Amino acid sequence: MGIFRFFVCLFLLLLSSASFAVDIDNDGLFSLSSEHSCALDDTGVVCWGYNYHGQTTVPSLSNPRQVSAGGYHNCALDDTGVVCWGSNGDGQINVPSLSNPTQVSLGRFHSCALYSIGVFCWGRNDYGQTTVPALINPTQISSGSYHSCALDDTGVVCWGQDGQTYVPALSNPTQVSAGGYHSCVLDDTGVVCWGQNNDGQIDVPSLSNPTQVSVGWAHACALDDTGMVCWGGNYHGQTDVPSLSNPRQVSAGGFHNCALYDTGVVCWGYNSDGQTAVPELTFTFDEDDTDPNVTSAVLDIDANGSFDALTDGLIIMRYAFGLRGDKLINSAIADGAVRTNADDIESYLQSLVPGF
Repeated sequence: MGIFRFFVCLFLLLLSSASFAVDIDNDGLFSLSSEHSCALDDTGVVCWGYNYHGQTTVPSLSNPRQVSAGGYHNCALDDTGVVCWGSNGDGQINVPSLSNPTQVSLGRFHSCALYSIGVFCWGRNDYGQTTVPALINPTQISSGSYHSCALDDTGVVCWGQDGQTYVPALSNPTQVSAGGYHSCVLDDTGVVCWGQNNDGQIDVPSLSNPTQVSVGWAHACALDDTGMVCWGGNYHGQTDVPSLSNPRQVSAGGFHNCALYDTGVVCWGYNSDGQTAVPELTFTFDEDDTDPNVTSAVLDIDANGSFDALTDGLIIMRYAFGLRGDKLINSAIADGAVRTNADDIESYLQSLVPGF
């Protein structure tokens, strides 16, 4: 159960990524701003880097499940709901009343949450970034610098500053990541980006079966079959990916990135305030989970005999963001699977994480 919780939080934090609200979000449990970083580990939420506004001074939290870093503020999702701290010059940490919030994503001076009746945003609204349009069954949100995006039954919807909100034609999008002045989506064709392109941040390079994208201020990174690929602005070496053994997750911050790989976590790029200096983090696994064969069995969601990131991992990712039914399992069932229908898979996931 310990390692499953780890991966659920990992996907949740990663996929709610944005340039000032990059979760790895949602939710390798990191959320990166331009000058500070936050992580969710077994001890709770840990933040490091620039702290002028108290953004790395984490308040008391009750069983936190997600953390998102904004420009100079952070928010976490815990048993009490959404808790925010740090700069409040625009009311970005004044959390409204929310019923059953399931995800939070922060922009530079605003915050958004996914909850029981849709999406609510608060804080600075000079570009309409907190004026949420009509959405149909939203399942994921991602807040950029001055804009926000949501994934719902119609596809991807963005609002706020012009340019970033003009969503191109997409084919079955499954993840959206809002950046500084651009956004990227993972869909059936691969990675599609739009918005400002002064540093080539929307010029997606050739990727081999990408499974994740995370957007920074003027750059983006993707995880594919070759490993990790980053492109766009490289002022601080943020697109110079270090040597990584089997990278599993990546999160793009303002001008730095963090990645989870076989031997742990590494961050690189801009380090003006120690935002890439990863502190000691604690991940405690159950005794049975120390056996990789047991771990593989637990994470073998479709029960085909092995854990595969492109099938089981994709199902976990989708489940974390509320996708159910055919949307949960479409093109994500491996050959030889025993659990092949959505009801069986949902029941199995629910048994691993009751109440999630």
